[in-house]
Amino acid sequence: MVSSLNTRWVILIAFSLFAGTLLGGCIFWNGIQAERNSRPLPVVQVKLGPTQLNAEIVYKPLDLYRGLSGRPSLCQACGLLFVFPDKEERTFVMRQMNFPLDIIFINDNQIVGIAPNLPPEGETPEKYYKSGEEANRVLEVNGGYCERYGVKVGDQLEVLD
Repeated sequence: MVSSLNTRWVILIAFSLFAGTLLGGCIFWNGIQAERNSRPLPVVQVKLGPTQLNAEIVYKPLDLYRGLSGRPSLCQACGLLFVFPDKEERTFVMRQMNFPLDIIFINDNQIVGIAPNLPPEGETPEKYYKSGEEANRVLEVNGGYCERYGVKVGDQLEVLD
């Protein structure tokens, strides 16, 4: 009788510790996510073709992975500039996007590739968009931007700030 009572207490304590750890981990993770989602990204002005854009900059691995996924929209004079620490062929997807994009691949300040008017995809993207050449920056803008303003491969991206 005593050993079965002790076993029940051990199981109850172990379960309580497990549940508390799990709950604490969930609260901690949600706090990290909320902080990341509310944290403003640095912004620079860039000149692309005949226009200027306010480009948010991402360079941290988690921000590079996420990009514009989940955002409801992007203002017409805005973009997201991915800055990578190295030069290599880049591959992008339209995972969890809510609007079409033009993806502009840039090596130093020269445009080396454009993937225009890309349709949004869900959680598991099926299409992959490659730079075709080495790139150390990528700029995402609203779909149709490059066609509307005549932006083409060989053009320069100028960071104004």
